[in-house]
Parts: sequence; C-alpha cells; structure tokens
Amino acid sequence: MADKSEKDKDKDEKKGKSSKLKKLLVILAVLFGLAGSSAGAYMFLNKPDVEPGKKYLIETETLDMGEVLVNLTTNGGIRYLKVKIILEYPKNKKLGEELKKKNHVLSDIIITTLRKKTLTEVYNASAVQGLKDELIKEINGNLDYGDITGIYFTDFLVQ
Repeated sequence: MADKSEKDKDKDEKKGKSSKLKKLLVILAVLFGLAGSSAGAYMFLNKPDVEPGKKYLIETETLDMGEVLVNLTTNGGIRYLKVKIILEYPKNKKLGEELKKKNHVLSDIIITTLRKKTLTEVYNASAVQGLKDELIKEINGNLDYGDITGIYFTDFLVQ
C-alpha cells in the first residue's frame, strides 16, 4: 500500500504542476488578448481623419480689407503702393467675429508693414510672396481664435 500512496502522491504532484501550468497559460493568454485588444483600440481611435494621398477641402471664408494706399520708404523720391487686400481664413465663427471686431487693428498692421517696404521689396514679383508671408505672420500674431491662412492682393499698383 505504501507504493500506492507514493504513486498517488506523484500523480497528485504532477496534476498540481499541470494544473498550475494550465492556469498560468490561461492567464498569459488573457493578458496577451487584453494587450492586443488595447493596442487595436488605440490604433483605431487615434487614426488620422485624413487618408494619405486624398485631398480634402477645408471650408474657408474671406474678409475684404478694402483698398490701402501707402508711401513706400525711399531715398528722396516719392513712391506709392496701392493694394486691395482680401484675407482668407478657415470657417470659424469665433475667428470671423474676431477679425471683424479687430478690423482697425488689422488695417494698422497692414499699413505699418507696407510702409516699411522699399520699391525693390514690392516691385519684384518674387518678393510679393515674401510680403504676403510677412503680413500673415504679423496678423496671426494678433489673433486669439485662429489664424488666417491666405492673403490675396486683388489690385496691386506701384507708382
């Protein structure tokens, strides 16, 4: 009978080890499943709204700043710049209201920036983009609810 009890003990010991091993494997499987689900959910919820290679139109609005006439910085000669400016910005109610409310500030920024320019800085066609970029930067520095994305000259006369 002693042999039986030792054999039973060995069987019980082996069953205990295999039972523990099965429990460990189940726990590991559950953990890997949770990790995989979490990673999948994270990837799904944080995917970009934009598909690569596809173009999306952003709805924009414009604000006509009217005509601006300024003296250019010169060495004794009198030169004028006359422009008509339109600002473009993403459709945003708060930004639209802010632009209308700060129209006088925007006009001052535009006039001040343009008056600092020389004839060569506005006469050259390639310099016009730099002028637009500078105006956008100056205007956006004074806005709280967004940024303008474009500036258009619908009239541009240098005399």
